Amino acid sequence: MAIHPVEYRYGSEDMRRVFSRDSWVGYACRVEYALLEALVEMGLIPLGREELEGVRDRFFSVSYEDVARLEKRFGHEVFALVWAIYERVGEPVGRYLHLGLTSNDVLDNVAVMQARDGLEILLRRIDVVVDRLRLFVTRYASTPLLGRTHGRAATPITVGFRFSVYLDELLRARDGLARMLDYLPGKIGGAVGSGVEMLPHSLELEKRVLEKLGLRRARAYLQVLPRDYFSRLLSEVIHLSAVLEHLNNEVRMMMRSGVEELYEEADRVGSSVMPHKRNPVDSEKVCGLARYLRGLLAPVYENIVFEDERDLRNSSLERIVIPEAFLLVDEQLVTTARVLERLRVDEARCIENIRKEGMNIYSNVLLHMGVSRGGDRQVLHERLRRIFRTRVETPEELLKLVMEDDYLPKYLTEEDIRRATDLSRYVDACLSRLDWVFRL
Repeated sequence: MAIHPVEYRYGSEDMRRVFSRDSWVGYACRVEYALLEALVEMGLIPLGREELEGVRDRFFSVSYEDVARLEKRFGHEVFALVWAIYERVGEPVGRYLHLGLTSNDVLDNVAVMQARDGLEILLRRIDVVVDRLRLFVTRYASTPLLGRTHGRAATPITVGFRFSVYLDELLRARDGLARMLDYLPGKIGGAVGSGVEMLPHSLELEKRVLEKLGLRRARAYLQVLPRDYFSRLLSEVIHLSAVLEHLNNEVRMMMRSGVEELYEEADRVGSSVMPHKRNPVDSEKVCGLARYLRGLLAPVYENIVFEDERDLRNSSLERIVIPEAFLLVDEQLVTTARVLERLRVDEARCIENIRKEGMNIYSNVLLHMGVSRGGDRQVLHERLRRIFRTRVETPEELLKLVMEDDYLPKYLTEEDIRRATDLSRYVDACLSRLDWVFRL
């Protein structure tokens, strides 16, 4: 019976497979098998390679049901796993299972391998979003848009210019996630991390096992990997979530009634009772999930602290937090890619929203033109502020008001007003930035 929405609503099948219970068993069996391979190679156990390879299929046939059945009996997950493998492979291979290991040599390496494989899925998803967003930025690079600060009309920009910021944020988030692929290490250290059980072979054994698992070796640890590895990993994942919210929140804002500069080309029901509604439900979902994900950061950082060589306070939290974070950000990425695929700009509405503001939105450039001609910035600012206390509708009306002032005509000409109110000036400014940043 599915209870948690992650089980039936959020996350792709690819990501579910990484964090499924059967996959967990598969990863754990890989650790145990890699250990036996290394022990055989080093001549530390009286088994031959052929003997080990002969039970490989049975070794990896262990299921979660097998482990769950035995965990009910023993009350210990990893012990149940080892016993389940033993039941499948029998003697003599079974007697050498888990030699020199502690439970977290299995658990931590499994978590790292799951994170690694989950990261590769997230990186592929980001690449799709980046490609679609880059196409959107390019397509609307020169589409004029009303700039807004504090929710109020500011200086005109372009749609592509605004969304280039979200593209750059995503690229930085991708870089952060990609670094985590090489950041997360593995470990084979025994009960307290010293490797005393396999001395003097413990370091070579660890090296061989981790090479087989495709993991680098942690520099220092006790019974468990230090949890700052996982807090930093999840910080990067949740950072990506917030970046996705930033983008999707902008989509929401630009789709509002009265703004309506964006729309989705999608035939979907917006409301069960209002047939006219076209709601940004996908973008809202991304934003809602981001709120939840940010709440995971505090307990993740609390996990950095453990006592002596380890305690168990981190375990239950990580069982929830790590799969949830990956699955929910996976859902955000899939959803964002769908939003961008359908997203279109109402260019006529963008122009209309600019025109509605009249000449007031050009005050910034007028101010700088006046200062560059030698005017006093504070005086110019105050004189222009008085003019723009009410809406000025046309360049002709603006020229008349400027010429009637006893200070402004010294520093502002009719040509200045024409150039300041020419929308192409603002488009060119944005294009120059886009060309420099993205080489469109």
